[in-house]
Amino acid sequence: MSEEDAYYFSRREPAALPVYRILLNEAEATRYYLDPTTGRLLQRTDASRRWNRWLFDALHRFDFAAPIHAWPA
Repeated sequence: MSEEDAYYFSRREPAALPVYRILLNEAEATRYYLDPTTGRLLQRTDASRRWNRWLFDALHRFDFAAPIHAWPA
């Protein structure tokens, strides 16, 4: 990916871009974000972390900017 999405985005420091996003075809729909140069795991997001993203970040911090920018127009 060359742009942030709803789950991989900058918080205090800019998000490392570009990244490889790997989506697993499983019940948790786990997402892995990897550095394309080193192969280092930058972030792992599963179902519970996605719920936390929406329930805590979006509702408590009013952080709707990343998902709005990530959604197609």
